[in-house]
Amino acid sequence: MRRHIMRVHRGRVGLYVDVSGPDDGPAVLFLHGVTASGRVWDWLPAAVTAGRRVIKLDFRGHGRSDRAPGTYLLPTFADDVAAVLREVVGGPAAVVGHSLGGAVAWALAQREPDLVSAAFLEDPPLFPSGRAETPGSAFGAVFAAMRAATLRWQREGRSAEEIAEQVAANPFSPAQTVAAGLAPTRDAVWATGFNLKHLDTGVLDAVLDGTMLAGLDTAAPVTAPVFILAADAALGAAFTPDHGKQLAATHPAVEVLHLPGAGHRIHQEQRNRAAFTVYLATFLARHAD
Repeated sequence: MRRHIMRVHRGRVGLYVDVSGPDDGPAVLFLHGVTASGRVWDWLPAAVTAGRRVIKLDFRGHGRSDRAPGTYLLPTFADDVAAVLREVVGGPAAVVGHSLGGAVAWALAQREPDLVSAAFLEDPPLFPSGRAETPGSAFGAVFAAMRAATLRWQREGRSAEEIAEQVAANPFSPAQTVAAGLAPTRDAVWATGFNLKHLDTGVLDAVLDGTMLAGLDTAAPVTAPVFILAADAALGAAFTPDHGKQLAATHPAVEVLHLPGAGHRIHQEQRNRAAFTVYLATFLARHAD
């Protein structure tokens, strides 16, 4: 498979972009969740990638992209993605996004409708009650613990492998997902070690104080086809059935499916990766062939 690595610049910020597949294949852009990087999509099978031009981006402050303190805001992420699509694809793409990546895909579809042909959103935090800054949120405690541990590991100069070993013992998941036995895949653990080693912890400050997603709009139109694969509300979903009802009032064409027994990181859970793959492959067969 043809693959090349490039950097797309937005001002002084260089964005790491991994492109593979045929140049003339349907373009599919993958966006990761907060604290992660494009590495979380390295496992994708041929059922998803075959014949397609696959683009994986590291958001600013994440992975191999440049750090840019004070700019970790939804509109900025969306503008970064738009710049990548214009430079790499030169037109629209199907966009797949997990968590933060799903919120960015949603915002991009509103801001730049000509660049999004369809959007597959994995448990996106589209409403405030599904976010870390909300009092009582399970995600708040998880991200606070992750921030403290990441700062310590980075100051100690821990390797990605050493951090991964720590993550294997404590995968930074809400208590209910741990109790349900939703173990992460091995590649997810190793990717998290890399991701936390290279993360700007200012990203987590923007998550915890609520500024990162403050500009998210669930009322403005989205014309592209959208499918939301949401986690189980009993296992810490960021997009709950109540959120589905709220979104249906303004966007009745959006398809929503809540996957029983799935936690927030559906594509990284040993129990649920196969189901995630089927839903994603089916979606892309409809919108990126």
